Amino acid sequence: MAGPILTVADLAVAIAGRRVVDGISFAVKTGETLAIVGESGCGKSMTAFAIMRLLPQAARISGGAVLFEGRDLARIAESEMKALRGNRISLIFQEPASSLDPLMTVADQLIEAINAHKPASHSEAAAHALAMLRAVGIADPARRMRQYPFELSGGMCQRVMIAIALACRPSVLLADEPTTALDVTIQAQILELMKRLRSETGTSIVLITHDMGVVADMADRVLVMYAGRIVEEAAVDDLFQAQHHPYTMLLMRSVPRLDAPPKRALPVIEGTVPSYAALGTGCRFASRCPFVSEHCRAEEPPLRQIAPGRATACWHHERVAAAGMVPA
Repeated sequence: MAGPILTVADLAVAIAGRRVVDGISFAVKTGETLAIVGESGCGKSMTAFAIMRLLPQAARISGGAVLFEGRDLARIAESEMKALRGNRISLIFQEPASSLDPLMTVADQLIEAINAHKPASHSEAAAHALAMLRAVGIADPARRMRQYPFELSGGMCQRVMIAIALACRPSVLLADEPTTALDVTIQAQILELMKRLRSETGTSIVLITHDMGVVADMADRVLVMYAGRIVEEAAVDDLFQAQHHPYTMLLMRSVPRLDAPPKRALPVIEGTVPSYAALGTGCRFASRCPFVSEHCRAEEPPLRQIAPGRATACWHHERVAAAGMVPA
């Protein structure tokens, strides 16, 4: 793999003066898939929206940089960002049914995305749109072009969203929970499609998910987020072999297993992600952590490298790793 195509450096996003994304840093190499995992409310989607400059009105980038092709996306003019968005860097939204325009046909929405960045005649854009639907595995694409989103299944709408996102062959694709609400068969097809397109086009993927099964199938590296911060970073194989943060360990233990005893209750992580207004000076996971100490409550641990390509934000990471070797 070549060097980073996207570098996020100490990115912070604030809402009403409170940081909901707090000092996030990572880099994505060309052709790499980086997964960002965590519960709802941990800041995963907000990170993606900040990269794309699509934050809600109440939110703003309050610090850091997003470096892409030599430009800081956090600081360039909106006209420059508009030229990149959907062209060189694209986003698949979490809910395709609500992201697609119900009053426009599939053809009109694809052609609009194509013409926004690569002006062409209507027939040329229509031919490209048809080819994109065929590329994402939609059967009878000519008929689907004439239909509206409400006439399509959830899986087809997701494929249309992927076709729109990839129409201009972006260098980076952000995928925000791309298989949410899809049945397992369609989910497998969508993931296989994304892997094939990555292989064919060399597109780098930032995959946002809470599904560790999807992470195992798709990712090269993983970032684990909790309450707006990265708490663990590792290559995917290393992360599944041993976890060095209690939150990661508990996430892994909550994944259903085929070899688990019958009728055994699925382990859960007690409590909820704290509100940003309630964050104190200590570790953000302290109230839910089985390894918590007074040190944890008094001082927030920084994200520290503990091995090449491996980092964690835990004062007791060695104890966590040792405990993770014992079956849950």
